[in-house]
Amino acid sequence: MKNKEQIKDNCIDIDRQYYGDYGVQDTKTDEKRFVPIPSRLRDMLLNLPENEIFVFSSLKNIGEPLYERTVRDALYDKYSEDMLKTKKTRTLTFHSFRYFLNTYLLYIQRHQEEF
Repeated sequence: MKNKEQIKDNCIDIDRQYYGDYGVQDTKTDEKRFVPIPSRLRDMLLNLPENEIFVFSSLKNIGEPLYERTVRDALYDKYSEDMLKTKKTRTLTFHSFRYFLNTYLLYIQRHQEEF
């Protein structure tokens, strides 16, 4: 992984992001973010090959990132059927995952020694 210096302790310093139509750009707010990560993830990132540009790379389009839509569509297809059976509605949105991930990361940060 390039830019391993962005990983500090159990945080990753994020100053760029990938926009599908525009490539790598500054963040939406033009500000750096320090995102807490579990030590296991930190170790995995530090062990990625130097030539790896994206953490989640496309298997179809080598050298390009895995598009968010690929993951979202697969999860939506899988879980929307189950939701319809139990809740009679499809309530899975991008923000569902965002809230889940933020909650999970906060939990990990509070219970770091367990990971």
